[in-house]
Amino acid sequence: YEVKNTSKGPNIFVSRSHPYFLRRLFEMEVPEIYDGVVEIKSIAREAGARSKIAVYSLDDKIDSVGACVGPS
Repeated sequence: YEVKNTSKGPNIFVSRSHPYFLRRLFEMEVPEIYDGVVEIKSIAREAGARSKIAVYSLDDKIDSVGACVGPS
Protein backbone atom coordinates (compact mmCIF):
# COMPACT_ATOMS: atom_id res chain seq x y z
CA TYR A 1 0.00 0.00 0.00
CA GLU A 2 0.97 3.61 -0.33
CA VAL A 3 -0.13 6.69 1.61
CA LYS A 4 0.01 10.13 -0.01
CA ASN A 5 -0.74 13.35 1.82
CA THR A 6 -2.89 15.67 -0.26
CA SER A 7 -4.56 19.01 0.40
CA LYS A 8 -7.77 17.10 1.23
CA GLY A 9 -6.01 14.75 3.65
CA PRO A 10 -4.23 11.43 3.31
CA ASN A 11 -5.07 9.07 0.42
CA ILE A 12 -4.40 5.37 0.78
CA PHE A 13 -3.68 3.28 -2.32
CA VAL A 14 -3.92 -0.52 -2.16
CA SER A 15 -3.15 -3.11 -4.81
CA ARG A 16 -5.07 -6.30 -5.55
CA SER A 17 -2.09 -7.55 -7.56
CA HIS A 18 0.24 -7.67 -4.54
CA PRO A 19 1.77 -11.15 -4.13
CA TYR A 20 0.35 -11.63 -0.60
CA PHE A 21 -3.19 -10.43 -1.43
CA LEU A 22 -4.55 -13.90 -2.21
CA ARG A 23 -2.81 -15.47 0.81
CA ARG A 24 -4.35 -12.95 3.22
CA LEU A 25 -7.76 -13.28 1.54
CA PHE A 26 -7.76 -17.05 2.08
CA GLU A 27 -6.50 -16.63 5.66
CA MET A 28 -9.47 -14.36 6.38
CA GLU A 29 -12.15 -16.38 4.57
CA VAL A 30 -11.22 -20.04 5.19
CA PRO A 31 -11.56 -20.97 8.89
CA GLU A 32 -9.27 -24.02 8.56
CA ILE A 33 -6.45 -21.83 7.22
CA TYR A 34 -7.06 -19.19 9.90
CA ASP A 35 -6.94 -21.90 12.61
CA GLY A 36 -3.74 -23.39 11.15
CA VAL A 37 -5.24 -26.81 10.33
CA VAL A 38 -4.78 -26.23 6.58
CA GLU A 39 -1.54 -24.67 5.40
CA ILE A 40 -0.88 -22.73 2.18
CA LYS A 41 2.30 -24.19 0.68
CA SER A 42 2.61 -21.98 -2.42
CA ILE A 43 0.70 -19.60 -4.68
CA ALA A 44 1.15 -19.12 -8.43
CA ARG A 45 -0.66 -16.03 -9.63
CA GLU A 46 -1.33 -14.18 -12.85
CA ALA A 47 -3.06 -11.10 -11.48
CA GLY A 48 -6.36 -10.51 -13.23
CA ALA A 49 -6.28 -13.87 -15.02
CA ARG A 50 -5.93 -16.92 -12.78
CA SER A 51 -4.36 -18.27 -9.62
CA LYS A 52 -3.35 -21.66 -8.26
CA ILE A 53 -2.90 -22.42 -4.59
CA ALA A 54 -1.18 -25.51 -3.17
CA VAL A 55 -2.63 -26.42 0.24
CA TYR A 56 -1.81 -29.12 2.77
CA SER A 57 -3.81 -30.41 5.73
CA LEU A 58 -2.03 -31.18 8.98
CA ASP A 59 -5.01 -33.39 9.94
CA ASP A 60 -5.63 -36.53 7.83
CA LYS A 61 -9.38 -36.22 8.48
CA ILE A 62 -9.64 -32.81 6.79
CA ASP A 63 -9.66 -32.44 3.00
CA SER A 64 -7.47 -29.38 2.40
CA VAL A 65 -8.85 -28.62 -1.08
CA GLY A 66 -12.43 -29.21 0.08
CA ALA A 67 -11.89 -26.78 2.95
CA CYS A 68 -10.87 -24.05 0.48
CA VAL A 69 -13.27 -24.59 -2.43
CA GLY A 70 -16.03 -26.75 -0.96
CA PRO A 71 -16.74 -30.48 -1.17
CA SER A 72 -16.31 -32.15 -4.56
